[in-house]
Amino acid sequence: EHRSIHFIHKKSISYQDNRQFNLTIFLTVTSATTTTIMAATEDDIVDEFFKTIGTIQSMKNNLDNAYLDGIKEILKEAKKKVSAHTGIYLHDNVKTKPDKDTLQKKIAAVPLSLSYTNDEGQLPIQSAVWGDHSVGYIPLLVKEGRKHQVGGHDNRGGFLVGDPHDSDRINVLQLLADLTSDSMSKH
Repeated sequence: EHRSIHFIHKKSISYQDNRQFNLTIFLTVTSATTTTIMAATEDDIVDEFFKTIGTIQSMKNNLDNAYLDGIKEILKEAKKKVSAHTGIYLHDNVKTKPDKDTLQKKIAAVPLSLSYTNDEGQLPIQSAVWGDHSVGYIPLLVKEGRKHQVGGHDNRGGFLVGDPHDSDRINVLQLLADLTSDSMSKH
């Protein structure tokens, strides 16, 4: 028995001359059994998506401008969502505890995620200071943050950005010094 799962994404674009372009992307995943449908959906959706995008990219010089503009809008939205999702992940290192190689690869793939602010207005490097088990990620976050000018040109990858979570708005370096002096005074 063959089963199919259909994914549909619709986008409507209006032009100044009142023309409207509707773009619909259909993706169908077909499988022989119910159990492999989940595997196809979970494992192959990324491959299928990149295959579709690769095909569109290889044809981009032959595509209608309105169609290509619609694809670009969809991809801009997808890029924002992937960046936000990865940024949330970077703030959650204390719970997820990724190995540093995996973390570096995620940052390399989505560098804008280093500038994603959480609900408290913190960058990932700032929230790392507040978690005992995530302080070890700070050197990597600084190194990668400097490459991508997180916090601005002179903020050393976010290291010198004032933390909005702290009432005195001290930066990561100052917070780490405080953390070290607090832990030293307890011993």
